[in-house]
Amino acid sequence: MAHFRGKLSSENEAWDFDQGNVTCTHGNFKNHSLVWEKNQLLVDGTRSMGRGAFDPANGLLCFYFPSVKNPNEEERFCAYKVAHSPTRVQFQCQEMLWLEKIDWEFDKEAKKLSLVTPSEGYVDMPEGQVREWSVLGDMPLLVGFLLGIFARLQVLYNLRVEFLSRSAERCNRFVGPLKTKQPRLCAGCAEFNQCVVCSNPPQYEGVLCKSCSAIYSSYCSKCNLPLDGSTTLGLLCAGHGLGKLAESCCRKVY
Repeated sequence: MAHFRGKLSSENEAWDFDQGNVTCTHGNFKNHSLVWEKNQLLVDGTRSMGRGAFDPANGLLCFYFPSVKNPNEEERFCAYKVAHSPTRVQFQCQEMLWLEKIDWEFDKEAKKLSLVTPSEGYVDMPEGQVREWSVLGDMPLLVGFLLGIFARLQVLYNLRVEFLSRSAERCNRFVGPLKTKQPRLCAGCAEFNQCVVCSNPPQYEGVLCKSCSAIYSSYCSKCNLPLDGSTTLGLLCAGHGLGKLAESCCRKVY
């Protein structure tokens, strides 16, 4: 019987793979144990650090975390399509719940897994994360990739939890009936299809005051992150979008 052993390593972090058992030997997760079984990467003894999974039916490699709204359930945090060529394997990001979608690429000859820089002048967020790995031995590449983004995803997930737990208030400056400037949502907030102010279903147009539209025109009116080109109109629910509230600035202030 073949005995599969391999290693994923960088300057700051290293993981050993031994017949489905995974151990971090260097880095912030040193001595953490994971297991690769039935196309799933599971963290030993805890759900809080999420799980990775490959679905052969749709070819997606995904990572799941406990839901922020309901910790007893889980939500898909990211999803990658795996595309093979004679010399490379591309991990194309289809979904990312927090910050920018990032693609990765594995060079079969060099045995290197590397982040694909989206554009010139790109600043990697969060800072300090590994951007290139060496994949050695017989470690399955799907496992290597999930381990390669494991630490990055832990940081992103915790940043998202912290951000969503912040207290926020509606600006509420009176504007009037003319909707000269309207709220916009980033792509991440738009996917949830929620009221700008709360989580209820949206249906009514909102308005921004002169100050908010001048200072925050390039930021999401719901989460205050950059719009990054998104032009999705932010709408309000019945509780926040009727009567005098419809004539008051709806941007959330943190």
